[in-house]
This record gives sequence, structure tokens and C-alpha cells, in this order.
Amino acid sequence: MRTTFLFFVTIFTLFPMGSMAAIETFVRDYTYNASENDSKVSARKAALQQLQVTVIQEVGVQVRSSFEVEDHVSNDELSRDVQAHYGTYAKALTKSVILEEKWNGETFYIKAEIIVDTDQVGQQIQRMTQPPGVAVKDPCEAKAEQAYDLIKNMHRKEKVEALVELALDNPIDEECHSWQLSAMTQFRLADMDDPEYRKYIFEQAEKESTSFQGDLLVNVLRYALRIKALSDAEWDQVLDILPSTDKRTASTVTTLLINHTRDEEAEGLSRYSAEVNDRKQDKNALVDKLDRLFTMAKNYRLGTEDKLLASEFALRALSSLPAHQLEVAFYYYPKMQPVMDTQDHQKLSRVFTSTFNKRLDERSLALLVNYFKDVEVNQQVSRSMHGVIQRLDREAKKPENVFQQKALIELMSADKEKMSATLSQMRTNQKEKNLWFVRFDLPNSEACSVEECAAQLFDSNKRTQQDASEYLAAYGDRAKSVEDKVIKKLTRVRALTKFEEPRYITSNLIRVLGNIGASSDEAYRLMVWGLDGKTKHVQEAAIEVMTQVGAKALPMMKEEYSKISQTGQRRIVNVVGTFKTKQSDAQLFLASIKPANDYIRFAIEDAQISLVPQ
Repeated sequence: MRTTFLFFVTIFTLFPMGSMAAIETFVRDYTYNASENDSKVSARKAALQQLQVTVIQEVGVQVRSSFEVEDHVSNDELSRDVQAHYGTYAKALTKSVILEEKWNGETFYIKAEIIVDTDQVGQQIQRMTQPPGVAVKDPCEAKAEQAYDLIKNMHRKEKVEALVELALDNPIDEECHSWQLSAMTQFRLADMDDPEYRKYIFEQAEKESTSFQGDLLVNVLRYALRIKALSDAEWDQVLDILPSTDKRTASTVTTLLINHTRDEEAEGLSRYSAEVNDRKQDKNALVDKLDRLFTMAKNYRLGTEDKLLASEFALRALSSLPAHQLEVAFYYYPKMQPVMDTQDHQKLSRVFTSTFNKRLDERSLALLVNYFKDVEVNQQVSRSMHGVIQRLDREAKKPENVFQQKALIELMSADKEKMSATLSQMRTNQKEKNLWFVRFDLPNSEACSVEECAAQLFDSNKRTQQDASEYLAAYGDRAKSVEDKVIKKLTRVRALTKFEEPRYITSNLIRVLGNIGASSDEAYRLMVWGLDGKTKHVQEAAIEVMTQVGAKALPMMKEEYSKISQTGQRRIVNVVGTFKTKQSDAQLFLASIKPANDYIRFAIEDAQISLVPQ
């Protein structure tokens, strides 16, 4: 076929650069005869492609019929052209929605709605029918080149202004003007606040009618929220758009809103970071927006066919809230928890444990305790709780960490049956689990009972004796019933020890005496003996317990003082200096001591000063 030069002039006037896309919708059906090798999936794909080819052919005839050509264009020729260049024409198909389909194993019937950009079809025909040697510049490529050239030179004010003007003069679409997204990103990074441009991109997002609308809205919000908080009108536009997008868009919008909320607790920020933080929306604005989105999710309005369900929205929102938005989490958790399924609820374990670890305050503890009472325990929950419990257990050993001590008790006591199940699933050694079971009186413990542990103190296996002593120490005052056996065991240790006592057993059992409030002379005698212990573990345990017992042990201290080493005598003096009662008796005792060395003399002086009422 021979085409005249006039053909190209006509096409150029039909498709000017920067023109708006001409969108047409076609509803067509097609029956595909399957081959022996076709499955339902391959047959569906072939049927849909053939249906698309048919629509493109129809559009092509319409487009070509408007061209001035010397020779007649037959449908057969155009059909061959369409088949040969289907891959090229396909980008003109902006959306294909299957309305009906039937498969009987031999034929696949399909009915679909096909949305076509007729301008794209015309441009492709133009390029493929031009005579040799005549080059026609793709208007989309030309506009993109112009935009990217301006983007590369955005350090110059006039280039920024030119880029804004170019952006305002062109639509934002996925095919011809995708450079608009790059421009938007650069404007965001440059913190460019242009009211006219801001209004334009929201209007473009609202007008977009294809599947590209969701991606466009996300890009618009990334820019807008970076510059300043949304106006009421802009937020209304967002709410109007979301029902027409997919659930991925709604999920991303939720995260963007949370991430662009002011951190009221931020300290030590640079001047620029503080400025960026100040222009974000406040916490109340976030709460209002999440309320609206949660209501839409419950009414199945977040998304088109694939909707973001209320439980999915709850998980996304609560998972995205940073530690400094704890108040928002505390407000929303009770509202969202009822709509979440078990699996989604369990996924929050890392969120709440992480928030608690970052905050360590009453509010974060209350949130974690409430969550733990509600959640069904599984491995994921158990692992998350394990990290919290281990940290609290480690830090609670320091006297100054009062909150950690309180938090550990409150958390372990929140639901003892559930905590028992949690500890059972933890990936840690059984003895560590048993000690937690014993210390916090949890059900289903595998540890020995108080009586069993007391009997095991006399087992021939040293390891069994040591484990039993640890469990008895963990039982606290519940080990009172076996006081006589503990004293009996310590008496044997004292009698049989020559050079090195079994330090862990001895220190554990001295602590048992303190835990149960043992007050017999023999108990006090064993405590004083511990002050003269050969190892640090025993000495520290004895000092701790005797400081706790106080002046009640003073008579035994006087009696045993001359029987122990000078180092042990110095420790007695140090302990006496901590007494809060019977201080006059303590002063008389200290005054009666004839120091064997300067260490004891100085210790007596310090103790006497400590006993003077402040």
C-alpha cells in the first residue's frame, strides 16, 4: 500500500503533543476454541488476548478511516497489522475487566469491558505507516526529555519554575506523562510549597479513572504530607478516592498518615528536622483520620473488589504506630481489638513488646498487660514475651530498678494460666523456665515441690542438690515449711567444709533463711558463719540476709564475733552499721570491740558514724 505525505500531516494534526488522552470503553465477547494442550488458565489468557485484538482492530479502523489515504485500507490488511503489532498496541489498553466467563473443556467464552486510549493507537499507526526516511518524534518521549532535562537542573530557580509550569500544563498519567511522578518526588525533596501545584495534583488524582489512581494518590500524599498537614478539603478528596482504589493503597495511606504525625516528645533535633516535625499534623488530627478510615473499613468502603477489611486496617494501623504515639495506640487498641481475628491479633505481639521496651513506663506496661490478657498464646507471642521477661528479670536484680521489679511481677501475674502456657513455649532451657514457674507461683510447673526440693538437698548427686537449693530460694516465703531441713543441710555443710564450701548451695540456702524469716539461734548462727564464707557468693548472700534481719541477730553476732576470722569480723561491723533499730545497743557492741587491725578499726569508726541519727 502506498501512502502520501498528506497522510502524515493529517496524523500530526490529529495527535498534537501534550493532548489529553481519548479514552473509550468497549464491552465485547469472544469464544475461543481450545486446543488439546490448552488448560482453563491458558484458554482464558488466549481468549482475553484475542478479545483485546478485536477491540484494537475496531479502534484502528475508526482511526484509519479518518486519515486521508490514496489506497483503500481493507479490514484484512488491518487485521494482519494488528496481529503483528499486538505487543506495541497493547499499551493503549488501560484496563480490561472480565464480566462473564464460561469453560466447558473445549471452548472458553469470555465477555469483558475493555478501556482503550485511542490516541495511543493512532500514534502507533502513525509510526508504523510512515514512509522510509521520515522520522516523527514521539510526543510523549519529547515531553519526557524536556521534563528530565529540567529535573537535572533543579538547582537553578528558573528551571524549577519551568518544571512547575510544564507540570501544570500536562496531565499526570502512567504512560505518556509518567515523568510527572519524578517531578513530584523532586519537588518533595526540595520542600517546594506551591499552592497551585498542590491543588492541581489533588485534582489529577481525583479525576484519574484507571488502576493508576491508587499509585498516583500515594505519590500525591507523599509530597503533600511532607510539605504540611492536609487541609479539610484535601482530606475529603482522599476519602472520595480511596473506595475506587485497591486495599494496598488504603494500607499505604494509613502508614503515611501515621508517619507524618508530629512527634511531641522529640528532643535534640537539628533545626531542619525540628522544622519538618513542626509542620506535620498533630496527634488529634491523626486520631480523627484513623477514626474515619476505620469506619470506612467496617463498612467495606476501603477498596474496590479487593477491600481492606477492618481487621486488616486495625493490624496495619497498630503495627505502624511508633513508640511516641503510644497514646494513640492506647486509645485505639480497645476499639480495634474486637474486629481482629486471632492470627492478626497475635501479630501485634512484637509491636506492643517493642513499644514497651522503648518506653518502660506505666502506660506502655498497661498496654502490654491488657494485650497479653486478650491474645491467644502461640509461638510468636511466646517469643516476643520471652524477650521482655528476660530483660525485666535481668534488670530487676538491681535495687534501683524499682519499675522493672514492679513490671515483672505485674506482667507475670496478669494471667497465670496464660503465662504458664507462654513460658512452656519459650525456647530456653527447662531450668530457667522452672525457676520462673516457682518464683511467680505459676500452674503446671515441672519443678520439684517445696517438700521434694528439701528432700533432694540430701541427694548423692551434687547437681541435684544445687538445683533443689535454687528452687527453694525461688519459692520465697513458701519454703517456710522446710526450715528445719534447710538448717540441717547448712549445718552439715558447715561441719564438713574445710577449704571450700559448695558456694551455690550455701548461698542459696542462706537466702532461703532470709526469705522465710528464720529467727532461731541456729539460723542466725549459720547466717553469721556465712559472713566468714570462703567465696564471694556466700559472703554476699550472708551480707544481704543479715542486713535484712537487722538488730534481731545482734546477740548472735556478739556471741560468734570472736569465733570467726578477722575478715568475717569486719563484715559483722559493716552489717551492724546498717541497723535501723536498737542503734544504742549496736553502739555499745561496737564500742566493746578491740580491733585486731586497722581495717577493723576504720570499719568500726564508719559504722559508728552511720548509726548516728541524721
